[in-house]
Amino acid sequence: MRPLVLALGFSLGCSLLFAALVAAQGRRGVPRAVREALVGCWVPWEGERWEITRQGETGLRARITYPDREALRARFRLRGTPRPHRASLTWVEEREQAQLACGPTTQHGQFCALRVDEEGELEVALYARGWGRNRRRGRLVDTVRPRRCE
Repeated sequence: MRPLVLALGFSLGCSLLFAALVAAQGRRGVPRAVREALVGCWVPWEGERWEITRQGETGLRARITYPDREALRARFRLRGTPRPHRASLTWVEEREQAQLACGPTTQHGQFCALRVDEEGELEVALYARGWGRNRRRGRLVDTVRPRRCE
């Protein structure tokens, strides 16, 4: 009986600690209006396609594929074949944006910030993470207004 109580107490304590850490970082589920605007299929750049779907009650998940590999190779000077991958979107409250690991997996440290403007249009900013002391801050590389898939 005692080991079970200890295990349950430890599990509850870890859950509360994780919830406190998430709250301290200002991250929570994506707001409903933003979720409704983001769900669907998007083409942010030629050669890259995002299929954003709901995940649970307040989350979003993206499946990133590369249907036009020649355009992608020209953009990144890639070798080989970029693999499709999945990523969860993280809501950053203080910036009012969702963040997503985007681009080919060969582009380490690259992420996109997704924001819905006043007119309901999606705006994407591509960041590259630095190295050394500025590793946590991203450097703005490009901004685009993606179009819906056909």
